[in-house]
Amino acid sequence: MKRYLAILAATVLVIVAGVAGLAWLVDPYAYWNAPVIEGVNRYRPAAGKHMLPVKLRQYERMQPNTLVAGNSRVYVGIDPESSVWPSEMQPVYNLGLPSVGMRNLVQAVETALFTHQPRALFVGLDFINFTVEKADWRKGGPVVLPPRPDVTERAALAAKLLLSLDALTDTAGALVEQHSASPETLTPAGFYGIGKYPAIIAEEGHAGLFRQRNRENLEYYLAGPKRVRWGPEQNPEFDALEDLVQTAKTRRIALTLFTYPYHADLLLSFQKAGLWPAYEDWLRDLAAFSARTGILTYMFTRVDEVTGEAVPEDGDTKTQMRWYWEAGHFKPALGDRMVLIMNTSLDDRLVLTPDNVEARIGELRDGLAAYGKLHPEAVRRIDAAFEDASR
Repeated sequence: MKRYLAILAATVLVIVAGVAGLAWLVDPYAYWNAPVIEGVNRYRPAAGKHMLPVKLRQYERMQPNTLVAGNSRVYVGIDPESSVWPSEMQPVYNLGLPSVGMRNLVQAVETALFTHQPRALFVGLDFINFTVEKADWRKGGPVVLPPRPDVTERAALAAKLLLSLDALTDTAGALVEQHSASPETLTPAGFYGIGKYPAIIAEEGHAGLFRQRNRENLEYYLAGPKRVRWGPEQNPEFDALEDLVQTAKTRRIALTLFTYPYHADLLLSFQKAGLWPAYEDWLRDLAAFSARTGILTYMFTRVDEVTGEAVPEDGDTKTQMRWYWEAGHFKPALGDRMVLIMNTSLDDRLVLTPDNVEARIGELRDGLAAYGKLHPEAVRRIDAAFEDASR
């Protein structure tokens, strides 16, 4: 009997070790940094299930000179391994976190700084993260950081990533994904890359992607708050951002802020959802914040031949847009242009200040009106998305 139990225990141990070893090698979450083997673990499709701990682990491992942070627009659009980054700023890590708000983003950045201090920090700012309900107006103040994970918490996470049923399922899924024509992954530098976009475009075209994202955006905008101000106090999201500014100054980290180059469809969606007055107020508040804190803010939001890039017609699955996947997410080619501007020259036309903010707002109004006249199909596209979202 004892011999039988010993054999059984040894068998279970071998099976558990084998499952854990396979999960470690395939590493579907991009957590373990196992050696890359083509056809086995080149792509890490399940990283999104544990995005924050995975990215904090990658950041700690890389110890980069530069950190670029933001939401999914950074995650998809700014390539940390692009050659446009100056050599002295490399390596660069991408702490883009999909669906993250300003306060949680600041918390993630400051948590990362527990383990390593970069020389430079670039942070993308999304207008919609600063809209606020009246009931939440006074809920600002400093960002509360979580305690550093202890040995027990790290062990629990390791067990979840190696020995859970989800880990087994995700490992099997990752092995299949290695042979996908358009695989999802998370690079060791925190970048999403092109992911599933090519496969979706090959099936639906850019028009289908724009239609879906415009509807989703408008549903969110219509259901959410429509203001960024409810009194003389500072917006609570600016409280969080100010906390990051003070951290950067204390640690002597060069901090740069930037707004995203929204496609004109997104700006039309702001108008259609009744958010345009709040958007203008946000730009004014952002300009004042930048001047008061002394932090450069690059305003990449404009209406021109890039952000007004024409969307292919319905059914066109061949034409590839140069700058955008859909209205919410720009391609790395546009991200490279942003990186070059922020790192090679001080372009006064793009730096937002109290002196130029009204002119910039006027340019946006005029540019968007001209875009609507030049592209009536875009106005119809937003009107249709609005009708769908309103249902």
